[in-house]
Amino acid sequence: MRKILLPIGAMLLAMLLILPASAAPRVVAADLYPRGMLVVFETATGAGGGSMQLPGAFDASRIWCVGTDVALHSTSVRRVPLSRDLPGKLGEMEAEIEVKQERIAEIDGLMKHARQFFGGSREGMEIRTDLQAYLDASEEMGRELFLLSDQKEKLEARIQALRAYLRDHAPASPSEAVEVAWETAESGHIRVYAWSDHARWEPRYHLDLQPEPGTVRIALKGKARQRTGLDLTGRPVTFHTQLPGHDVRLRSVPPLKVSEKQEAKFLMRNILRKDEVGAPAPEQPREPVKAERRESVAGVSFTAETVLPGDNTEQVVTLESHTAEAKTYIALRPFRQKRGIIVGEIDELPMPLFPATAQLFVDGAPSGESRIDAHPRGTTAALPFGWTDQVRAERIDKVGTKGESFFGTKGLIKEAYTLKVSNGMPRTVDIRLSDRIPVSTNEKIEVEDVSIGVSPTEREEGVLTWRRSLASGETFEVEIRYTIKHPEDMEILKSD
Repeated sequence: MRKILLPIGAMLLAMLLILPASAAPRVVAADLYPRGMLVVFETATGAGGGSMQLPGAFDASRIWCVGTDVALHSTSVRRVPLSRDLPGKLGEMEAEIEVKQERIAEIDGLMKHARQFFGGSREGMEIRTDLQAYLDASEEMGRELFLLSDQKEKLEARIQALRAYLRDHAPASPSEAVEVAWETAESGHIRVYAWSDHARWEPRYHLDLQPEPGTVRIALKGKARQRTGLDLTGRPVTFHTQLPGHDVRLRSVPPLKVSEKQEAKFLMRNILRKDEVGAPAPEQPREPVKAERRESVAGVSFTAETVLPGDNTEQVVTLESHTAEAKTYIALRPFRQKRGIIVGEIDELPMPLFPATAQLFVDGAPSGESRIDAHPRGTTAALPFGWTDQVRAERIDKVGTKGESFFGTKGLIKEAYTLKVSNGMPRTVDIRLSDRIPVSTNEKIEVEDVSIGVSPTEREEGVLTWRRSLASGETFEVEIRYTIKHPEDMEILKSD
């Protein structure tokens, strides 16, 4: 029977073969990028040269050799076919599939025989004696058919589950290996740098707001997986936050030319570039590991020993954590919705934040999930921590003051409304209420007669913000009025 998939983990002892004149290689470094991984192998080589095989998940066009203490005369890299039995757990699964397929074939034969019984000839039967025997046999055969059909269905379901597991956990390109060969005049050591696109990681944050002490606990976690077939468990893995550029050049500055604009012509050009192609260069959090942090102009990296098997299993590693002082307030934007947003504001970040998904907690209890933007170290960060229905803001329109009919003439729109904030929490809270006064982008449109009942704390480009502390059960109201004047034949559109 044709083998379905090649294995992972234990497969390495078979895949990482060194031909005569070479010793078994070892992994000396693994650099994991957002999309891809660079693995560095080191091996001893004898005079004359040697070769080794890497899993097929590595890209043959992005593998190179470097002699650490010898000079390499030549190197070659090629893909070669593989044909090996499945060892370990995956081999047991494949054997189980074969046994169950054989059993299904037997069941199909038995079911075919049973159906032939029901379709057979009844000529020559004695009505009294043979009929009862036939009925008894039919009942027994019917039960047997039902049991066989049920058994076959369970076997097929098990086979489907086994094949799905093999498909999800086998390394990429399992039927191939990458053979690396080199020639050298002396013995020594070489390093093989190999890149694979079949690995990735993404940063995730665990943010826990503690309103009473006024702190935010920030934990950066790395969510990683790789399906190269290499088991990197217990080995140092470096998590890089940026992918190296594939085509980095300092281009000359061309002159700025001025010419007559011609009618546009459509040309077929290849405008797609792999600018982010790397070159060297349910979630179950594990126990925190001590990660070594490196920071440079090229980015930030973290090196830590972790559990990272080569079977595409997702792992989560805590890379660093900090506790920062924070102010807690409720952000209210009634022009969007009535509910408030819980915000923890850090005046000076002790660590840079990367663009990532963040799991949100308040006093240790889950409060939601968000996507946070990048923030440099030392800057102010206002981080959302979920919604609250206990502090709400609503906009109450004044009856009969909106629309042109109030004036009896066209070209005027009058707005008048009240913003009302209510604190339903059992304690005093800080709020930041925001609203907007229209800003004209057309000289023919004017915003006049602006009246704001309570002066805002901040005002910028039509955005008004009030900062207040509200006691439990207290309310805060602001009345706002303005008029939009425009040509009678112009249709007005309000937009962000």
